[in-house]
Amino acid sequence: MRLPIIHQAVEREHARAAREEAELEERLKSLLREQAETDEALAALARERMELDAQATDIAAAHNAAMLSAQEAADEALTAEQLLAHCKQELRRLKATSVLDDVFDIWFDGPFGTINGLRLGRLPSVQVDWAEVNAALGHATLLLDTLASAHHLRFPRHTLHPMGSFSKVAHVDDPKNLFELHGTGSLHLGRIFSGARFDRAMVMFLQCVAALIAHAKRTAVPNLSEPPYRIDEDRIGKGDSMLSIRLQFNQDEVWTRALKYMLTDLKWLLAWHTQHQLLQTGGARPPPA
Repeated sequence: MRLPIIHQAVEREHARAAREEAELEERLKSLLREQAETDEALAALARERMELDAQATDIAAAHNAAMLSAQEAADEALTAEQLLAHCKQELRRLKATSVLDDVFDIWFDGPFGTINGLRLGRLPSVQVDWAEVNAALGHATLLLDTLASAHHLRFPRHTLHPMGSFSKVAHVDDPKNLFELHGTGSLHLGRIFSGARFDRAMVMFLQCVAALIAHAKRTAVPNLSEPPYRIDEDRIGKGDSMLSIRLQFNQDEVWTRALKYMLTDLKWLLAWHTQHQLLQTGGARPPPA
């Protein structure tokens, strides 16, 4: 009786074990399917990640290229702006540059004042040829007349006639009576310039210089310095040391120094003219010395 019972128990256990094995196999198959699905999802995510990384790389490269292009464009715009500003500044400078500074070079050669290398004056020890003196006076006359015209100034008392080495000057009330600012020979100066007529011409010329200086002082040029030498009728100098511009009854050394002072004032007028032109064009430069 016991064997059949044991046998039945074994069969039941065997059947239960078979069921459990079948369930485990089914569970394993399910897990394997889930793992396969998971692996496939992971592979898809990896592929998507790679695609996103590639897109991000492309976007970053495009962004960098756009930033570089924008920076280059900004640099070019800045360079163009700077170039334009520089060109405008140069244009203002060139407009304001006085060609008179190049055309009329006033300097000094020892005791002589010079204009374009021509000495103005004579000394006992240095007999400057009168052709050189005439030419220097001609250049000075042309410079003074050009400066007055540039500033629309008509001299109140005299009229200049720039004629090179044969320049002349007249009184506005007697325009046909021309006084010579030149000589005609190499004899003693008192004979060459007919004494009083030449002295009269020199005084009239000096008064024209004084008139232009007075006009310069009335213009709105900031920090305008005083001219180097003061002019009073036929004399020029500083303080009580005033020298006559007349030749007759004068010493050659004194006359030559007076002419040097006169050229120095003309040089100051050149500097004033340049500063005035700069102000008119919006430029800037230190005031004339």
